Amino acid sequence: MDKALYNFNEFGFVTPEELAQRDGPLSLPIAPVLPTIQEKNTLYNYLKENLNPLSNNAPYIMEERISALKQIHKEHIELLKQAVKLR
Repeated sequence: MDKALYNFNEFGFVTPEELAQRDGPLSLPIAPVLPTIQEKNTLYNYLKENLNPLSNNAPYIMEERISALKQIHKEHIELLKQAVKLR
């Protein structure tokens, strides 16, 4: 299964109760792959040189997306913890 869709398929529309009723061991959510500082700086420099209008908002957009990915992962972990308690 595609890594991008794995968490969505496993945890997207499921309640802790439904997750706890599944047969077999519970699946762990895949952690998001976050860019390093060097990767972010490389992207920002590229945008500044080649797509200057985008370079102004790129750091804000990148940090918002990273924050959203971390929050979604945290929600999946909490869902899993609740399901384990119900077992």
